[in-house]
Amino acid sequence: MARKKVAILTCGGTPAMSLSPTLKVKYNGPELINKFPSLETLADLEVDEVFSNKDSSEMKPQDWQIITERAHHYVMRDDISGIVVIHGTDTMEDTLMAVALMIRNLNKPIVFTGTQVPAEKDMHHAEKLFYDSVLTAANSGINDVVLCFSGDETSTFTNLYRASTAFKFSTHKYDAFRSWDGPIVAIVDGKFKFSPQYNSHQYKITKPTEFPLLKTNLELNVGYANVVIGTDYGEQIISNIITPREEVIPQDKVTPRNRGYILGTNTDGYDLLSHTRDAEAKATLKALEAGLVVGVVSNDGSPVILANGIDIQLREKGAVPLGRMNFRKALVKLSWVLGQTQDNEEARRMLAYDYCGEIPPNSFDTEMKPFHHTD
Repeated sequence: MARKKVAILTCGGTPAMSLSPTLKVKYNGPELINKFPSLETLADLEVDEVFSNKDSSEMKPQDWQIITERAHHYVMRDDISGIVVIHGTDTMEDTLMAVALMIRNLNKPIVFTGTQVPAEKDMHHAEKLFYDSVLTAANSGINDVVLCFSGDETSTFTNLYRASTAFKFSTHKYDAFRSWDGPIVAIVDGKFKFSPQYNSHQYKITKPTEFPLLKTNLELNVGYANVVIGTDYGEQIISNIITPREEVIPQDKVTPRNRGYILGTNTDGYDLLSHTRDAEAKATLKALEAGLVVGVVSNDGSPVILANGIDIQLREKGAVPLGRMNFRKALVKLSWVLGQTQDNEEARRMLAYDYCGEIPPNSFDTEMKPFHHTD
């Protein structure tokens, strides 16, 4: 049987950096991969350097588009079984979400990974992540965008997380990522141990019958307002998102008015805006009446959104409840949705639609049972 082939896209970041205090990039893409000959025991490799000297904290939406277009190129090649993307961890969760949305009808795995320290500082950490990522790209059989990262602090096994739920919770731990809301995909420890929830009807990723499509347009005029109950600044935050104040941004520098924003709040178990200040709710109503697309997320895990009191008014005006969706994922999704259509009604329907597991089915009802390495 012919050996499988995996494309590896390198994007600079921590894995390629030196141990010097300045953390300058030391290895280009091929040099980095050549440090780990074990990878070639899994598949034939084609290394493609997307960025050579870019810290992930510098990633912009335009970079998401470049990475997605390059990944799509390999998705369309019949000789490629899967794609690995080596990316810095600081903005990994944003790029993951963007790629998962921008490639529709994905028919092979795209596996992101990175490292918490330069590869040359801890070769075991880097090799385990790269090895399991190539293994996943070559042999997992999934049709999804996932993150492969350490499952414990010694990198003895790795977890696969869906692009739509993976988020970074630690800047120093090796097991730096978690699933925001929903199951992990699998545990990788020489073989794949898939989560029962991921394999369920709700999450199972089947091979699409349609052609993989590339949809990279983004609307960059979007914002995020985090409103905390009991504070008095939420109204001003929202007002500034709707129309920037001249004293904040000079009139000749004002960008076009934001087309939409994500509203997040800590609800303490209540409906999102029923227990916030009236002024904040009125500011949101004003935004909706002005034609903005508004998505609403709960930051504290409260499951019910926009069901009572003034929340009903907000829903009737077009606010889109997004449950416990991660606010960064929600903002990326809003940017993508508004890049696909100029019709706000269609945009609201798209924002509410679950494209890749970003709105977990338990987002509005009960907790999902965790899945552990020892299960």
